[in-house]
Amino acid sequence: MRTSTILVALGALAACGSPAAKHKHTTPMSAEQHERDALEHERAAELDEQSVEPTDGTDDTRCIDQGQEPLYSGGERTKVMMPCWTQAERNSKHMRDAEANRKAARDHRVWAKALIELEAHTCARLTEIEQKRSPLSRVPDILKVEEYRESGKLRGATITLRKVPGLTEEWLTASMACQQARAAKLGYDRKFMPHSPLSLPKTSTSVNEKADTIVVTLRSTDEIVAAEIYGRSARVLAEQE
Repeated sequence: MRTSTILVALGALAACGSPAAKHKHTTPMSAEQHERDALEHERAAELDEQSVEPTDGTDDTRCIDQGQEPLYSGGERTKVMMPCWTQAERNSKHMRDAEANRKAARDHRVWAKALIELEAHTCARLTEIEQKRSPLSRVPDILKVEEYRESGKLRGATITLRKVPGLTEEWLTASMACQQARAAKLGYDRKFMPHSPLSLPKTSTSVNEKADTIVVTLRSTDEIVAAEIYGRSARVLAEQE
């Protein structure tokens, strides 16, 4: 039995101090979005650096209104004087903010590069034609689609395919991994293969080759994703009825 390495690869990147852990994105980001965010953080860092004020080291404070006489009305003070903020502290904050933005930019570029390389690696063994079509869209060779459950809970689907010449456990695993990597690079854009269960996030795959059939199991611990996995899988089979 072969298992897709897509989730493992993305998980390993997150464990290595990547933006997945640092930025806690609520939705997956595409490689292109990571690049755009990197540019935004770099621009923010430049603004932070430009805000650093020159100092000669002799006077590191700025007093805006301390030289003015306080105002009174009826014996009551009517104006609260601003404190003399330390210039060095302001500069230090700008420098810390700039470094934080520089680091965020680097992290986004790490993610973008990883997503691009993951797709290139997983799709390298497939032809351009093979990359453009989901291996689970071959309706005439899909024998059945069933719910996949664990402890009674729906976790995805099992898809049984007819064993045709050239359809091996190795090829099917590679083909599914390619589509999953491409979906990840695109940030799981719903326009990319919208009917394929392989373009959903948080989905693991396994393949079990038998004498006359090949059984694919698509699984997710996310209840919503698991339901959509089964829904998309069942819909493909229903189209031939």
